[in-house]
Amino acid sequence: MKHTDPDATLYYLARMLIAGEDVKYIARRICVCASEDIGLANSQALVVATNAFLAVERIGMPESTTILAHAALCVCCSLKSSTVSNGIYQAMDEANKTTDVPIPAFLQDASYKNAYKLGRGVGLDNIHQFPNHYSGKKCMPDELDHHYFNLSQMGSEKRIQAFLDYLKKNTK
Repeated sequence: MKHTDPDATLYYLARMLIAGEDVKYIARRICVCASEDIGLANSQALVVATNAFLAVERIGMPESTTILAHAALCVCCSLKSSTVSNGIYQAMDEANKTTDVPIPAFLQDASYKNAYKLGRGVGLDNIHQFPNHYSGKKCMPDELDHHYFNLSQMGSEKRIQAFLDYLKKNTK
């Protein structure tokens, strides 16, 4: 699936099915590939993969054969991007190193009595009251000046980048 070779995808899926591989394992691997290797380039691939996983659990074999093939081919033939994987692993690495960096008070839990006295949740605005539903408020701690989200410009990522650029340009 990763290498966009539909014939090989079908062949190796067939080999796994004939060998008796657990269909839930196959479905899980398709879901993982949809997120790791496709991600935001085509978010619908994860929807298809997840629905295939659910269908496989409910339907069983032999009917799950075509469901798995459908999902595997969808993932195989999708545009690929590692933006999601790269971003979360970089952020997790940084988060592990910076557990002492405080989270801005306005983002902290304010669901308990007197949280406002500690400044928690204060300034957490209703995002929908802003133009384009975007406040432009900086949420990253000042100590961290890293970018984990770097779009590859594949598929839907072009549209996402255009949207983010528009927001930055049109925020007062």
